[in-house]
Amino acid sequence: MLINVKKIKKTLCVNAIGARNLSINARKISAKLVHISTGDIFNGTKEKPFDEPNPSTVYGKSKIASERFMKEFTKNTLL
Repeated sequence: MLINVKKIKKTLCVNAIGARNLSINARKISAKLVHISTGDIFNGTKEKPFDEPNPSTVYGKSKIASERFMKEFTKNTLL
């Protein structure tokens, strides 16, 4: 399987860094953010439906990174 590094970088930039930038700017203007994530933050190997996030895909990893950035940079976020 070939790894498309450009696609991985783009996914991380759009989902993780984009959310980070939104969070920083939302904090500056006291805006509230609503973030919709994905089931891809879970790898599907646990019996419990909502276990600790453990993404196995690049997309899932980028989405969990976006959640963490939003929690870090603004307290006015609904995840």
